[in-house]
Amino acid sequence: MKNLMRSVFVAAAALLMAPPSASASTYQSFHCQCTAPEGESCSCSYSYTLGKLATKEFRGYCDEMGSDTVFPDLYVHNLNKGNTCTIQLGVIASPQYRSRSCTNWSLTKSDSIDIEVDCHNVVDGGGVGP
Repeated sequence: MKNLMRSVFVAAAALLMAPPSASASTYQSFHCQCTAPEGESCSCSYSYTLGKLATKEFRGYCDEMGSDTVFPDLYVHNLNKGNTCTIQLGVIASPQYRSRSCTNWSLTKSDSIDIEVDCHNVVDGGGVGP
């Protein structure tokens, strides 16, 4: 009986401590509408509060209409110690975007973070690395 109760406690604790997984319905889009001259870049910054024990996918878009030479990068700043983000991933589709998922592992505090979307206007139409 003691082992059964211990197993139930461990399973319950694991479920309570695991952050919800990111899925298509849990992403937040950031559309940067800056205009960068050819060969240069521009950026937009946004604030976001990541709840306690929460995971969120962030997608950064560059909304420079009709351009096939503008590529986004997405950065996360001011993340609390102990919280984590995945590496930046790119989607080469229309519309193209960069994505990162971040998790706040705190049981008690939300995390106020800054999201930066950089838009690179590449001269030769080549992509910017992830």
